[in-house]
Amino acid sequence: MKKIFQYIFGMVALLAATSLVSCSPEDINEVNSGALPTLNADNIVITVNDSTNQVTFKYNGTGVMPIWKFSDGSTPSISTKNGLEKIYTTAGEYSVEVRLMNANGIADGSVVKTFTIANSIIDYTAYFTRLCGSEGTKTWMIAADEVGHIGCGESGSDGTGWYSAAANEKSASGMYENRFVFSTVDGNTEGGAYTYDPGTSGTIFVNIGCTVFTAPSGATEDYSVASEKQETTFAFSVSGSDLYITFPAQTLVGYVANDDMYSNPTFRVLSLRENKMELVYDNGSIAWHFTYCPETAELTKEEMLTQSTWYFDKNTAGHVACGETGSDGTGWWSAAPNEKADFGLYDMAFKFDTDGTYTLTTGDLGIYVNIGCTVFTAPEGETSDYNVAIAGNTVTSTWSLVEEGSDTYLVLPANTPLGYVPNDDIYASPRFKVIELTESSLVLVCDNGTIAWQYRLVTSTDGGDTDVFDEGEELLGSEYAQGIIGSWTWESSTYGHFGCGPSVDDASSWWSAPVDDKAEKGLYDDVLTFNSDGSYVFNPGDGGTVYVNIGLTISPFVDQKGEATEDYQVTVSEQTSTYTLSESGGSYYITFPANTIVSYVPSDDFYAAPQVKIVKVCENVIEFNTVQSGISWHYRLKRVE
Repeated sequence: MKKIFQYIFGMVALLAATSLVSCSPEDINEVNSGALPTLNADNIVITVNDSTNQVTFKYNGTGVMPIWKFSDGSTPSISTKNGLEKIYTTAGEYSVEVRLMNANGIADGSVVKTFTIANSIIDYTAYFTRLCGSEGTKTWMIAADEVGHIGCGESGSDGTGWYSAAANEKSASGMYENRFVFSTVDGNTEGGAYTYDPGTSGTIFVNIGCTVFTAPSGATEDYSVASEKQETTFAFSVSGSDLYITFPAQTLVGYVANDDMYSNPTFRVLSLRENKMELVYDNGSIAWHFTYCPETAELTKEEMLTQSTWYFDKNTAGHVACGETGSDGTGWWSAAPNEKADFGLYDMAFKFDTDGTYTLTTGDLGIYVNIGCTVFTAPEGETSDYNVAIAGNTVTSTWSLVEEGSDTYLVLPANTPLGYVPNDDIYASPRFKVIELTESSLVLVCDNGTIAWQYRLVTSTDGGDTDVFDEGEELLGSEYAQGIIGSWTWESSTYGHFGCGPSVDDASSWWSAPVDDKAEKGLYDDVLTFNSDGSYVFNPGDGGTVYVNIGLTISPFVDQKGEATEDYQVTVSEQTSTYTLSESGGSYYITFPANTIVSYVPSDDFYAAPQVKIVKVCENVIEFNTVQSGISWHYRLKRVE
């Protein structure tokens, strides 16, 4: 953790008032050793995809890195990624301030570019999950026990001002036996499958004013008519700031209030939670209100949070992690299993009681504090993270869950620690976005606008299931010659299996890949084989491709670049070459002939003179860093059975 902060704080000093976020494989190509760069406004290319609201920010130039700074409240607010892509949900005119840097620093001045988003969109994922349930299918029914489960009012209202049904008022109508089933289809989060089932009543309840159904002879008030099961679809849509659920014409969604509802069943979503959904149908003359509940009630977030005591998931990589602001907090650094065993982190217990009381119980070491915090006093001479003892080993405070749009936040009072204190801002305002919450897993992210931290908690004192990958016994340098013999492929189940940094001895501090981060890039099926006779074979796998850096300028790679604006795949054949293992100053290196492919191709220089420094060799794992100027890449590979 010390290294990541040395890097972050060092770059902040370099950038002065501008904060730098993480670097990814698409960010850094080669370091320019010349003078400060010159910013050319004509080289700034902003492309807006009007059908998806995705915007691409590109600076045309080599040996330089653009700095994009956004002041519109979107995330990330600052990025150095060339080819950055952002999705905007709201129509309007936006701007970005652009600066330019290279290895020598940041160019003077900046340029502000504007662009226009024509349409508004919304990410429906959270709503979709609530509607269809965590298992992908969820059955709803009219919430008969609630006052106002059916109501009506003036157009533009919530549909309860004129009439609001008492609890179970319509029990004789057969309406409460109807079931409404929402299901996912092929991972689509904008719509899915819908089933209306009349249930045991076999009827639908209809307003006396409807003409699309035939009322029983002599009927003078609302009535029930026979109905059949319908299997159709639903979709989310947005209009202005309102979210809607739409169905095909003549879809039944419970009580049929008027002919318009039957021909155009489009419902405004007032609320959508795990155990309650409120919809409004409004035809411009009258608004009808409907309240639904699940057939089988789910545990609420509050119930899942309060039913158990929580502990850090010490067995899982990334139980503490950090990344760029606006992210899930894992991109820069991720704790290995049990990495913090000496810091008291795993002795802590967190309890959220139903009365709103929060209790943190620590071991004798107390809470764990980042060295960068100033609200605590570090032990004299301490240069890394440390512990602060707590009187009585207990902190008692309050807690609350706050819903903001589709997001949920766990909020604690000021100066309340949640085990690890990453910075002064989070201690002063402990507010954690809930990324995941089940009966046994809690994933939180805190973000102060400069850095995001992720915490993973579980309900077992022993942590979650132990990571299944076994590295095996670590070998000595004298054993490397024999230990590397065999076939190897990427071990992508570990945070940091791929990354980059400023030198061969620090090849991860600029960027570190989350688990399976490059699953769609044709990287993980590559196989590298070292034979005992000194021969080497690179097999690109079933896909027949190698993943290469966007900055490559040499054939055969650049010939297949096309319109790519970030790292891309190149079709290659299996390659046979040689390798040499050597030792220098106590370190071990593998050297290949020029133009040998060693999986990901990071630069022209490396391809011309490929050499890696071995970081670790175990029975089942080999790790090495590329040797090249200005940047180094980290590879973690596992033995192929």
